[in-house]
Amino acid sequence: MSGRLARWVDGLPGPVRWTLRRWPALLALALVGPDVVAAALGEKGGSAQFLGEALPMLALIYLIMAKIGNRKITWPVVVLVAGTVAVTEVTGIVAPSTLLIGASLVLLGWVMLTGEIDSTPNMRLQVVGVVFFCGVALAGLAVDPTIGVYVIAAGWFLHGVWDFVHIWRAQVVSKTFAEWCGVIDVLIAAQLVLM
Repeated sequence: MSGRLARWVDGLPGPVRWTLRRWPALLALALVGPDVVAAALGEKGGSAQFLGEALPMLALIYLIMAKIGNRKITWPVVVLVAGTVAVTEVTGIVAPSTLLIGASLVLLGWVMLTGEIDSTPNMRLQVVGVVFFCGVALAGLAVDPTIGVYVIAAGWFLHGVWDFVHIWRAQVVSKTFAEWCGVIDVLIAAQLVLM
């Protein structure tokens, strides 16, 4: 929050102040919470296949943000990447995982060619993240679906941990995005296990 806005929020009553400061987590709960409850009640929910296809998006966003180096534009990048994934899913032009892993490989190649991987510790960490989460997504999509759903759930859960580590480190992406994404990731992991 900006200084003036933070001072205004500090002057509000405790519960209101807490709610305004936790808006990313509350938004994530509002978006995904009903799906988790539905899955717990045995109702058919989202597609494990699509969630496996979308898993590489999480690490790609972090890699893009490490390359850009400006945490302030995290949300526009998220909207652009998520919108692209949505378009590929709806149109069926290419599988989202193919697009995301292809984009990750192109960006990884660029990072390697420019030498950024050797000069920036954050970049090295994001490269490891992209390789790991893309690998988990591919493994989850390649194995038998009854096992794959748990592999994909583990990937989403571990990315939630990744988000919370980035909140603590206050690097690469905005804290609001990391909080929102972390809560969504953990909820989606729970939804997948309950499905």
